[in-house]
Amino acid sequence: NNSLDPVTCKLMGPCLYVPGEKQAYIPINHVDPMTRELLPNQLTEEDCRQQFQRLKDNNVFIIMHNGKFDYEVIKTTCGIELPPDWDTMTAARLLDENELAGLKMQYITKIDPSQSKYDIEALFEIIQYAIVDPYVFALYAATDSMMTFKLYEYQKPLFELPENERVYCIFKNIEMPIVVVTAEMEL
Repeated sequence: NNSLDPVTCKLMGPCLYVPGEKQAYIPINHVDPMTRELLPNQLTEEDCRQQFQRLKDNNVFIIMHNGKFDYEVIKTTCGIELPPDWDTMTAARLLDENELAGLKMQYITKIDPSQSKYDIEALFEIIQYAIVDPYVFALYAATDSMMTFKLYEYQKPLFELPENERVYCIFKNIEMPIVVVTAEMEL
């Protein structure tokens, strides 16, 4: 439904990336544009909840971009609290408070300037995400998870520089824990 409100937002599907593997998009709420019935061969929100729980139970290091929003959407749609361990948007703002922290802009300016600029609003401007073919949507969405990981790889060594020791401490001990606190307050 293209909602930016985490309470009314419908999870289209999680995007995943593991270093050395291909990025993935797992559709769960795509519908036929004509009938509005769920398309076949998708996971359910319950399937996602179980897998998110597995990640949480196994202490998998979770990297997100705009983790507060993702946490809120995952909690409201799947009923599970999956806090990020690293939020690349929060990290970008701590490294440079004047930085535009959007994922695509961060990726283009920090990682790969040759990457053509695109964003979800421009690609699917007046189209509900739910009616976009999952294979087409995956071309956009799966790339986000890889870009987020690449930003993490870029940011972590910057935080580990001696001159950034205090900022890194703030990031780890204040900013990341407060993501969940502010998300819960908003919910």
